[in-house]
Amino acid sequence: MDEIQRQEYPSVAGQSRCEAFPQLVHSGRAYTREWEEAHWSLALVAANLASYAVRRRVDASGAISLYNRRHSVGIIHKRKNVHVMFDPETHEWIVADEDGRQLSRQLATRISREDIMNLTVSLRGKIT
Repeated sequence: MDEIQRQEYPSVAGQSRCEAFPQLVHSGRAYTREWEEAHWSLALVAANLASYAVRRRVDASGAISLYNRRHSVGIIHKRKNVHVMFDPETHEWIVADEDGRQLSRQLATRISREDIMNLTVSLRGKIT
């Protein structure tokens, strides 16, 4: 998916990211799993996730999708637009309506060192 997004998907004036920014194709550094394991930080991932608020639309069954996993918000909120944020201290998804009222808090079980390092965060799962 990364390769398609970087090399094929139009991003800048019809060009792929690789075409628009050829200097970013390779950093010049060799990758080693040992370096990544020693320097990788779940706290930094959580802080980065906390800097975003994403919009989702609650489906007819009262659920939204995050990382290819369905999360129940409640049937009462069906077809509403909501905003989803990540709480880095509790590792929970916070779902709020467009007026900022909290509708739901749910443990972000897929945001773990193991799932991220193994690239399994977005594997399809059942509703939580």
